[in-house]
Amino acid sequence: MSALRKCPELLSVGYNFDETKKVAMVLYDEAILEFGADVVQPVSCDEMFIDISKYVKDIENGSETMEESENLEESKNRPFEILKTRLENLRKRIFEISSCSASIGCGRSTTIARLATKKCKPDGLLIVENSEDFMENQKFSDLPGIGPNTMTKLLLQNPEFTKDSTCADVVSKSGCLEKVFSVEQATKWESMCKGVYKSSIEPANSKSKQKSMALEMNFGIRCLNYNHVKKILTDLLKLIKKRLLDKFVVSFDQLQLTVNFRQAGHPLEPVKFGGMGICEGRTFTYELRKLRLADFDGRLDGVLEGMLESVESLEEVGIDCLDLRGFGFKCNKLDYSENKMKKVFFGK
Repeated sequence: MSALRKCPELLSVGYNFDETKKVAMVLYDEAILEFGADVVQPVSCDEMFIDISKYVKDIENGSETMEESENLEESKNRPFEILKTRLENLRKRIFEISSCSASIGCGRSTTIARLATKKCKPDGLLIVENSEDFMENQKFSDLPGIGPNTMTKLLLQNPEFTKDSTCADVVSKSGCLEKVFSVEQATKWESMCKGVYKSSIEPANSKSKQKSMALEMNFGIRCLNYNHVKKILTDLLKLIKKRLLDKFVVSFDQLQLTVNFRQAGHPLEPVKFGGMGICEGRTFTYELRKLRLADFDGRLDGVLEGMLESVESLEEVGIDCLDLRGFGFKCNKLDYSENKMKKVFFGK
């Protein structure tokens, strides 16, 4: 909206979801062909994690080399060069097929890989060889889980910090995280800052069953009245029911509704067109006592009524329909049909 105010002659172009899907399939197809489906964890239509630890070990052992004539000692001396060549070839193939550039970040954890990807965007490759040195210069606010509210709490308790404080700054002040967060959270973020946090990915075709399923919608949410809210909640509930059925879930015990709303003092329309802007959130939990999906439609009206009451209760703290920016559902304690379980990959 701010761009249109400055340049009224601009034409707003809608999203091309068909092309987005085609490019996403190219991205996933090429990654799976390169490394295999059992090491790919989808994050979104344009982002994924790939566990390449086995491939790196193969390089170090000499079973993966750039040339057949290359001996074991040469392979061990330049594992990152071999990895870089393979990843550059992957990026090249994705671009040749889709005309879209792909950025790749590599590190010993998902945190480092994600930060490395952010650093090498919009069209690059970054392999982090020294995790500790790399993390020292990263902003603490860029760590996963550190949002505006979390950062505000930290700055209130540690006025010497700023929003640009690095991980090295945080580590240098012993006990600063424990002042604000639980011991578990503080330990996790401190280990991230030091570059020693260990994380693993969960491939999409993992045999482990999900204990919960979540669904969010936080783009283009602009509600003029509670009928709009009811329509959005109804559509989201039907969609998450379909996804649960696709995974052979027969019942669940608990449903959580998260409502995101514009933070006080921030503009009605953020810089990003249709985006959320700076928001706060409120979560409501409903105990459903093994709600069977077979009975879902019959209980839909009752569930919706309770949710609308929850959303309307936000008016007590000054939150109007116009302030709503996103809704999310999370179904917990899923129960599966054992006799119908089968391997499901990417929802197909």
